[in-house]
Amino acid sequence: MEYFVVIDFEFCKIPPQWMVKGKKFTDEIIQIGAVMMDEEHNELGRFNRLVRPEYGTVSPQIRRFTGISNEMLKEEATLASVLEDFASWIDGREVSAVSWSMSDHTQLMRETLVKNIHIDCIDRILGRWIDCQAIFDEKLGTTKPVSLNEALTISDIVFEGRAHDGLADAVNTARLYRRLCLEPDFRFNETYLESKKDTPIEPLAFSMASLFAGLDLSGLDLPGQDLSELPMNA
Repeated sequence: MEYFVVIDFEFCKIPPQWMVKGKKFTDEIIQIGAVMMDEEHNELGRFNRLVRPEYGTVSPQIRRFTGISNEMLKEEATLASVLEDFASWIDGREVSAVSWSMSDHTQLMRETLVKNIHIDCIDRILGRWIDCQAIFDEKLGTTKPVSLNEALTISDIVFEGRAHDGLADAVNTARLYRRLCLEPDFRFNETYLESKKDTPIEPLAFSMASLFAGLDLSGLDLPGQDLSELPMNA
């Protein structure tokens, strides 16, 4: 049987002084939300875990955006341990991962590489990844990627839960992906699209890069070292 795991990560930022040169490792995962579906896209279960970052911290901007604080993460496990639990939750199933855009795939690949995390289940998932955003954009006929919230509005799906919560974003991505796969006559909200006819569909409005654009971290008292030389957060 074929299975799908719809995944969404939330991140915190790593200060520039702590980045690994040439690795483009700028963020750390602080939440993993996921929904398991069978081949008929029936929901089988949910996974929701916070992750303690090892190098970065949650800024006030990220706290406002995600609702996650440094205090909430202090007693949580680090990524390697949470991914082991995630692999156990998958329970030997052969799954394809689904996410809204490929940014989560890129983050997981980079972070496991830099942190030297090797888990067979996770390595297999990285090789079986589906971009729900690309499927949606192709069906919509736009060359500009749209945000998940915009895609849900266009599809007449009301967002459930809190936006930018990892589990809520995964749940809503799963709802949209299910419709894209199961409804060959999938229809968009024509009234909404008509209202947007003279304005381009909004591109993805948020990225970590845009959130931290112009943010001056030079005044922070941080060592200018390679990440591999730094002590992990207690």
